[in-house]
This record gives sequence, C-alpha cells and structure tokens, in this order.
Amino acid sequence: MSAPTEVKPGKILSPNGVIVPTREFARKLLEGKAVDGRVSPYVSQDHEVQVVKAAIRVGLPIALCGSHGMGKTTLIANIAKGTGLPMVTVMGDKVRAAQLLGEERDFPDGSIEWKSGLVDIVVRANYGILFIDEFVNMRADALTSISNLLDDRKKIALRETGEELDALDVVLVAAFNPPPSDMRVSLPTPATFDRFVMWKWGVADPVGTLLKMYDAIKAGNTSGIKVDRMSPDEVLDKEPYIAKKHGAALGEIVKAINSEATRIMLTPYKDLEDPVRAIRNAIRLIVGGLEPRLAAMAALVYPMNPVKGQEIAEFETAASKLIDTKI
Repeated sequence: MSAPTEVKPGKILSPNGVIVPTREFARKLLEGKAVDGRVSPYVSQDHEVQVVKAAIRVGLPIALCGSHGMGKTTLIANIAKGTGLPMVTVMGDKVRAAQLLGEERDFPDGSIEWKSGLVDIVVRANYGILFIDEFVNMRADALTSISNLLDDRKKIALRETGEELDALDVVLVAAFNPPPSDMRVSLPTPATFDRFVMWKWGVADPVGTLLKMYDAIKAGNTSGIKVDRMSPDEVLDKEPYIAKKHGAALGEIVKAINSEATRIMLTPYKDLEDPVRAIRNAIRLIVGGLEPRLAAMAALVYPMNPVKGQEIAEFETAASKLIDTKI
C-alpha cells in the first residue's frame, strides 16, 4: 500500500478509497492525552511499582489485579507523566472492536472517511500507554482486535485500509477488579492471561497511604515515576545470560506450582497454558531489573488465576514459599 495521504479537514477520497492519519498526525492527536500536574502522587503498597517498571522497561504487557480505588490507574498515570508518554484509557466493558480499531464512514457524494479509534491512533503513532480498564469484562470482538498486541510482533492489521501497523513502542496495561472464583462471569481464556505478566496487591493502610500522599504533595514530589525503556535488541542480547542463570530453576517452579494446583484441584485455571512463554516472560522481567522471586510470581503464578477466593489465596501463598526454596 502507498503511504497514506495527510489528513485534512473535510471529506477526501484517497487512492484506495480511505483516508487515514499519518504517524505525525496521530502523534499530534495524542498531545491532548499527556498526563498533567493534576495526577496525585502514587504511594507504593507492595512491590507493584518495581514489577510494572520492569515490565514496561522490557516491553511486556502487564495486568494489574486489585479492588476498586486502590490506585491502579494512578500508578500508570504517574508512570506516563514521569516517562513523558501520553496515556489513552479504554473502558473494556463499554467498547466495541470498531471503536478501538476505527471504521469507514461513507458519504452520499461517494467519498469515504476513516474514523480512527483509540487503539488505531496509539498504534498508528507507535507511541504511548494504552490502558484498558475493566479488562475481564471486555467484549470478545474487542479483545480479539487487540490480541496481536500481546505477542512479540506487536502488529495490528486493519482489513479496511490494508495496513499492518507496527506497535513495538506501545505500552499495553490491563486493569481489573478480580471477580470471585464462584461467580459466573465470562473471563478471557487462560491463553490470554498467559500473555501478560500480572501483579495482585491491596491497600493495607488506607489512612497511612493518604497521609504519605499528602506529604509527597507538600514536599513537591509530583514529577511522576520515570521508566528508562530498553530496546528489543537490548532485551534480546541479555536474555540468554539470564536464561542460563535462572532458567532451570524457573522450569522447576513451573512443575512445582502445576503439581500444587492439581493437588488442591484449583479452579478455574489449573495450570499455565503456555509455560514456555511464561518462563520467557519471567526471564525478561529479570532482564528489566526485577528480583527473580518477584519475576516468578508475576509471570508464573498470578497469571494462572485472575479471580479471587480462599483456595486461590492459599495456592498463591504456597507457590510463594515454593519459589523461595528454588530461586
């Protein structure tokens, strides 16, 4: 396909019948998505800041699992602000695929206009954080439309325009409130969650957290959280060393946690759908500077169970102890 024509006001007929934004125009559209000084400082509760920074540093999609109001959006907004990236938020429970990827609009005079969707703009710009809230409630067509952003290629194919867009520099973050394990909801498949690294956490001291936030504002610590991102070549160059150092232990951990999940008849997910991908994700997190035990929890344990329940909490505690003995 020839290079798209620059977008201009009005209805324009391009050679292939559809007018689309150039990368420069898409980046201009994202200028209004920059995170400004109104975002509250984020107060860390657990290891979530370390995990998210490592995932973003090496280009892994990350899922944040926790109750409403605990700061998932605020954490990512602080990273967007500190790193200088625009942040586009999509409500997963309310969006259709066409609203994400864009759609054609036909006019009586025969001209056709391309109405860009949120994902289309971010991917076309190859720039920014795509934050999907209420991820577990996402429609099947919408989830399918972004599935290619979850693998190493990070490309989106637009059938209507004949384009294949490169999204290597797009950061994908999903967030959700974990439903109870006995609640009948249509969750994304285990194969979907295996593509993410995931972290679960809660707020143990709400009042103390608020006081720390006020102290940060008073001290002027409102510049956000900066992440120094690595290029794909840098990550790939360091992976073999980490694989040699920790790969065997990570493989033993996968076998041990799968055995534990089978022993207690864990539901709804009983094992890792793609252990090779999960182990590589753990290796990449370590490349990104994360402690090996935290990388194992984020890549091997939490993606197995995106729901909450007593048996799952017990399994995750047991898995954490197993990891401590092997890495």
